[in-house]
Amino acid sequence: NKPGFISLTRFDESRPAVKEQPAGDKGRIIQVNIWYPSVAGTRRMHFADYVGLVGKELDISLANTNWKQKGIDKYFEWPMSAGADKNKFTAFLDKKIPMMAYSDAKWLKQKYPLVMLVHGFAADHAYLAEYLASNGYVVMHVPVKGTKQYELDYEGLGLDSQVKDYEFALNILRKEFSSITDVAATIGFSFGSQSAVALAIRNKSVNAVISYDGGIGSFFGAQLLSNQAYYRELDVMAPILHLYNPADPYTDLTWFNSIRHADRFLAGMKNMQH
Repeated sequence: NKPGFISLTRFDESRPAVKEQPAGDKGRIIQVNIWYPSVAGTRRMHFADYVGLVGKELDISLANTNWKQKGIDKYFEWPMSAGADKNKFTAFLDKKIPMMAYSDAKWLKQKYPLVMLVHGFAADHAYLAEYLASNGYVVMHVPVKGTKQYELDYEGLGLDSQVKDYEFALNILRKEFSSITDVAATIGFSFGSQSAVALAIRNKSVNAVISYDGGIGSFFGAQLLSNQAYYRELDVMAPILHLYNPADPYTDLTWFNSIRHADRFLAGMKNMQH
């Protein structure tokens, strides 16, 4: 399969806009990024295209050049604050090396299982998402943001907002596309692993959970999940694969002993970095 890619913007009018959205927006803005098996299109995606999407997360009215530059500045904000050379980033983006996915390519008219990638930006997951789409999966990602503001609130409220963002996006996929069968897996990175488990609890169509160095492998993250009003240990039934670094001082695998109705696979990876 040739992977296709499309980015949608929809508004959840059941929830208020975050404070950084334009004043006229009705509802919480939700960017839904989708990779899917397709007929090869005419234009291949570049990594810069994925990075640029960060600039459209809160305002879709920006001119093309403005949102792309805004996305680049935001995406590389953290490494530059740590002393990285911005010129090296821009030189790489300027090469416009083609990715696997074709922009806005025609969908193949078949049914495919869905994988939801939870947390981070679209660019963070682009290589994995393209690979999965090329192997017969529809892949969906929603950028992370907070409940009342853009910056994520790293607490139970932030977890709940992330889960609701994905549930809204899942309904959009089911309503606007007919290519999804079931949810093969939720894959959560870092804070997103708690949300991935929560999605599996609240949506029984989720068949598996994968945690990439996820918070469920720490006391803090497991507690956030356990404190959700709908959380019950016996409702954690989807099999879970958790990848972690045993040497990480925050590693605490106690939570996995409490979920006795789910198959658990713990993979310690020496020298893995978050």
